[in-house]
Amino acid sequence: MSKLLKILPIIVVVLAGFGYVILSDPELPAAGLFKATLKEFSKHSRSLDSQFKASESLRASSKSLSVKFSTSENPLQSSQLAGQYRVKMTVSSMFVSLVFVDADGPLGNQSIVLEPFIKDNLVKWKCINGSVLARVRTKNCRLGYGHSTSEMANF
Repeated sequence: MSKLLKILPIIVVVLAGFGYVILSDPELPAAGLFKATLKEFSKHSRSLDSQFKASESLRASSKSLSVKFSTSENPLQSSQLAGQYRVKMTVSSMFVSLVFVDADGPLGNQSIVLEPFIKDNLVKWKCINGSVLARVRTKNCRLGYGHSTSEMANF
């Protein structure tokens, strides 16, 4: 019993250290902004879903998205990162490109390219290219499974 009492504090300290390292990961704000961007994209992708279902192509267009990002979910993240970020959305016949315009943001001047595909009568958006690091992307994005509009809306 006394050995357990000696070892227990060591285990607690080690686990707390791992927890701190994970929560203070410098890529964590970028991953949060990436998810917030996909959530904002979902507000605009419903019409793109309809277009793609009807003709398996998209009408070319371009617009600017304003992505609100908050670090309140993780108190270890700097509140200086919270704010509005601009993302340029460019639609071509088969792809959507999202470019993070704000150079000083966590994903400054990086991009992601989304490709629509139909699975189980749902349009899903697969990450196929871009300069956003894989470790910042969502799991489905990294693995090439894609996200439906409703999945992105729930981020």
